[in-house]
Amino acid sequence: MYNTMSQSAKPKLSNQCSGLRMANGSVVMPMGTAVFPVQLNKKIVYHRLIVADIDIPMIIGFDFLNKNNCILDMGKRTIEIDGQFITCQREHCLNSIFKISSVEDVEIPPTSEMIVQGTILQGIPHKVTGLIEPAGSFLTNNGCLIAKAVVNPSRQYLPVRIINLSEKPVRLYREAIIGQCELIDSDTIEINVLSKQTNARDTLYHISNQENVLPEYLQNLYERSISHLEKEQQDQVYKLLFKYQTAFSKCKSDLGRTNIVKHKINTGDAPPFKMQPRRLPIAKREIASKEIKRLLDDGIIEPSNGPYASPIVLVTKPDQSTRLCIDYRKINQVTKRDSYPLPSDEVPSTSFQEPVDYWLSPRSEKEIREAQLTDKDLNIIIKWLETDSAQPKWSEVLVHNTSVKTLRAKWKQLILHKGILYINQVDEDSNTILKRLIIPKIWRDEVLRMLHNDPGSGHLGVARTLARTKSRVYWPDITRDVNLWCKMCLVCQSRKRPARKARGGLGQYAVGAPMERIGMDLLGPLPQSRQGNKYILIVSDYFTRWIEAYPIPDIHAHTICRVFIAEFISRYGIPRQIHTDPGTQFTSQLFKEICDTFRIDKTFTTSLHPQSDGLVERFNRTVEDMLSKVVSRDQKNWDEVLPMVMLAYRTSEHDSTGQSPSMMMFGREAELPIDLVLGLPPNVTPSTHSDYVSNLVNRLDRIHTVASKQMESARDRQKRNYDIKINKTQYPVGALVWLHDTTRKKGLCPKLQNPWVGPYQIVEIISDLVYVIKLSQNSKPKIIHHDRLKPYNC
Repeated sequence: MYNTMSQSAKPKLSNQCSGLRMANGSVVMPMGTAVFPVQLNKKIVYHRLIVADIDIPMIIGFDFLNKNNCILDMGKRTIEIDGQFITCQREHCLNSIFKISSVEDVEIPPTSEMIVQGTILQGIPHKVTGLIEPAGSFLTNNGCLIAKAVVNPSRQYLPVRIINLSEKPVRLYREAIIGQCELIDSDTIEINVLSKQTNARDTLYHISNQENVLPEYLQNLYERSISHLEKEQQDQVYKLLFKYQTAFSKCKSDLGRTNIVKHKINTGDAPPFKMQPRRLPIAKREIASKEIKRLLDDGIIEPSNGPYASPIVLVTKPDQSTRLCIDYRKINQVTKRDSYPLPSDEVPSTSFQEPVDYWLSPRSEKEIREAQLTDKDLNIIIKWLETDSAQPKWSEVLVHNTSVKTLRAKWKQLILHKGILYINQVDEDSNTILKRLIIPKIWRDEVLRMLHNDPGSGHLGVARTLARTKSRVYWPDITRDVNLWCKMCLVCQSRKRPARKARGGLGQYAVGAPMERIGMDLLGPLPQSRQGNKYILIVSDYFTRWIEAYPIPDIHAHTICRVFIAEFISRYGIPRQIHTDPGTQFTSQLFKEICDTFRIDKTFTTSLHPQSDGLVERFNRTVEDMLSKVVSRDQKNWDEVLPMVMLAYRTSEHDSTGQSPSMMMFGREAELPIDLVLGLPPNVTPSTHSDYVSNLVNRLDRIHTVASKQMESARDRQKRNYDIKINKTQYPVGALVWLHDTTRKKGLCPKLQNPWVGPYQIVEIISDLVYVIKLSQNSKPKIIHHDRLKPYNC
């Protein structure tokens, strides 16, 4: 560095006799000492330095750190001097190749040579010698040749010698990349001169062939890729790898990093979490430590004290090397995923459509005109306006679609200003004429997304979104497009209920004898009674409407099975069929084994649809109402009064049968306290056992016959009344649907949850009211009632 300084800037060296021992043990004799100005950031200090012929430009010693009160933080890799922090980097992590950009707009005439001023885009480290070379695609894209030159990259401007070998002028815009500068050691510079002089075109061909050598780090990839290819295909692979060689990593540490976009993970209101590290075998702990150290040294990862922590996983690759991975599955579960639309097929290949911030930067008049010209409908109108301002004849418009015909009908309102198509519209509020931009097709989705989907738009309905859109822009069929966009918005579909609630027809199940079908359900939790009971097990017979209610302390499967066998089956026998909800007590293995043992057919209601077991659900409401009228003030004696409440219910006439459950079950009415007070009716006479049995059988037969007709009439009446408000959709297999799910999630407010989840796919149709749906190919199927579904618009 001392030798590269100008003579006027070089201080005079004083003699230094003792030698310097380097880190490798060698001894270097110094040239002398002198006081030099040392600039660290914006601070300049003067210090006596030893000048010697070594590779490193400058080594800061302890005397310098101590004199200037420097604080060295090895963990953060910083040096603090007078409140200023200077970031330190390892020498092998410093960049050695820097992009060179043009300082100003320059036009190089055809077959001419020019020296263009360039500048380094990034800061240059300590090395002061660089070699200017052409950038990877500069020669191909511009037809120009850049002369290699040795320069001092620390200067503000660099001379870049460029020759244009084409027949057309080449324009280089300000800040355009025109080359690259590679830092080198001054003592390794070798200048190679071509031994044979050729003309400019031969030189270009010669250099391009010399430079079309595939880098060493791509040779292995190339050899592995061409083993099954023909010669022509091999050449294509070679050219492809050479053209995009900068897209490949040269080594593990050469990953690159962009500062254009900052990645953010949106977890919403989900609380942070820290997962325990997984235990690694002793043999792999050293591998993990080395891999983490390598990633730290390369700047790929950095120490963190954040609230999140995920465990590492070591994966063995096919070449037996180890890849360090991180288990992010838990954070993926709470991450709110972004949805980025694909660019439209009508966008020209020369333009780039950003998926999110397309409209955040103002569009130039040139961009707007080009976008309108890509729309074939607007292109036709613009060409007509540019050639003739008269309205085209109807015969000329007949062959075109409705969009062209709509614009032709508004011909007097159309304006072509600076090549851009507008339409004049009257503002009804102010009674003034406003000029609206006509949006081409490639921008319409983005306009609707900003006017409906953005947080500032609020996902409002069709009318408000349409009014907001019409007040700003225009295009043919704008009303249809806004209507369709709002209906197909996934966020709106997951939140808003349909205009008419889904309502299938009333499904019916006819029974013709006692104990043919029974329903079971649980009621509770209730206040814990003095006997320790908190729940009621309800068992009801569908034919006789006979109800049993058993107080139980818990709802475990073994408790329910014990009560059901000891209290119900032992008294009334084995039912043919049991109908319950899909609760864990009734879907348990124990309950299933009991049904298999007694040969009982087991059926379930669809989840979150209690109407499928309406008899039991309606009784639950009745028994709650009856208990509330007779319990004590502390509500702890409900299980004591429950038997008398059941007596009252069983002796009351049921609407569907016209008989009491007691008469339907036993062929006689249960005696109440009033019957004991008043005595037996005078027409009741004792009979023998056989006469009593005969009379009972005949009586039950008459009662059941009459009750069956009564129940059939009641079923018809109930179905007729229920089906008045029917709103049924028949879903085919493979159809996509939304599922209404009001399950509360821990930590989330149910009022802010989206009640519709999906899309689910119909995989099986059990009946016209019951479907089997799946969220994905590998997900568990669900049996769902029609009323919990709505069509998925996409």
